[in-house]
Amino acid sequence: MVSKTCGMCTSYAEVCCDYGVCERDLRLAARTLVTGDDPCWMDAMRAISWASDNLVDAQADTCGRWEEI
Repeated sequence: MVSKTCGMCTSYAEVCCDYGVCERDLRLAARTLVTGDDPCWMDAMRAISWASDNLVDAQADTCGRWEEI
């Protein structure tokens, strides 16, 4: 039996240690964060800021969209 935690989901993108972000959520956020008019480094800084505010615990968190690796 596979443990249904974020760390064992196909959408989990590790950031550091046991924490990461949901790739699905990051893609959705990127659509609104990236303006197209700003330099790419500014878009990257917005994405990094979003990721730090939306970290999930690889060993504890899960959601209804979980898919096995």
